Amino acid sequence: MSLRLEQTGRSQTERVPYPPLYAYLFDVDGVLTNPWTKKVEKVELFIQLEKRLGMGMIICLNSGRAQNFLEQEILDPLKNRLNDTSLMNNVVAIGEKGGVLIVHDTSGRRTVQIEKDLQVPQSIQNKVKTLLGEKYSDTMFYDDTKQTMVTLEVLPAAQMGGKTPDDFKRAQKKLCADLQAILDGAGLSSQFRVDPTGIATDVESVLAGKAHGAEIFIRYLNDRGIRPDQFKCFGDSKSDIEMHKRLKELELPSEFIFVGNRENFDPAQKDGIIFISGEFNDTATLKYLSEEKFDYLQE
Repeated sequence: MSLRLEQTGRSQTERVPYPPLYAYLFDVDGVLTNPWTKKVEKVELFIQLEKRLGMGMIICLNSGRAQNFLEQEILDPLKNRLNDTSLMNNVVAIGEKGGVLIVHDTSGRRTVQIEKDLQVPQSIQNKVKTLLGEKYSDTMFYDDTKQTMVTLEVLPAAQMGGKTPDDFKRAQKKLCADLQAILDGAGLSSQFRVDPTGIATDVESVLAGKAHGAEIFIRYLNDRGIRPDQFKCFGDSKSDIEMHKRLKELELPSEFIFVGNRENFDPAQKDGIIFISGEFNDTATLKYLSEEKFDYLQE
C-alpha cells in the first residue's frame, strides 16, 4: 500500500495514517439543488464539498444539466468559496449525460469538451420546438442551452399560471408519446430515445446516460493516474443508479446513496445501496455528508 506523506512538521520518509481517497459522483437536480427552485438552497453543501477537496478527494458532477447551469449553480459558487483555487483541479463536471465534459487545471482554469457524436439533429430540434409551441408551452419550456440533447423542462412555479407539478406530469406522459412519434417518423428511434425525468423530458442519444458519464469520469481518472479507494454515487432516480452499476461492472469499489423517494427506486437493485432515513433530496445529501466518517488508513 502506498502511503501519503505528511509535508510539514515531519520527515517525508515517516509513514503516517491518511484518509482513504474517495471519489464522489453527484447527480445535480434533487441531490445538490432543490428540484423545484433549481438552486443550491443549502449552502452547507458547499462547505461539505470544500472540506472534501481540502482532504484531496475527487468531486464529479454527473448530470443531464447543460454547461452553463453547472457553471452558474455549482462550479462558479464553489470556486469562489475556495481560498486555494488549485483545488478545482479535483473537480470534474459531466453534463448532458456525457455530452459535455468540464475539467479544471491546477490554476482553476476551465476547459470544456463537447461530444459531437451525441448531438440530436437540427431537424429533430426544430420539430420539438414546434410541438412545444402547439401543445405544451403552458407547463414546459425548451432549454436552448443544451449542446448535444433536447430538453423540455417544467416551467418555474411563478410561470405556471396556476398549474401544478401534477399538471406537468400528466402533460409529460402525452409529450413522451409525441416525441417518440417524431423519432419514429424520422427513422431515428434506434439512435435516439425519449427519457422522462422528474422535472424534464429529454431526447438523447442511446449512447448517453449516467453510465456513460461514469465511464468518462473513469477515463479521466486513469489519464491522471488516480485510483480511488472508494466511489460514492449520489442520486434520486432509477437512471442515476446506472453509474453505480457501471462502476460495479468495472469491478471498482462503489456504493450508491439514494436520496430520492423510494417509490422511484427499483427494489431489485439492492447491491451497495444506502438509504437516508427520514430525509429526501438535497436535505438527505447534506445529512449523509455531514455525518460521514473517515477511517484513516495505515500500513
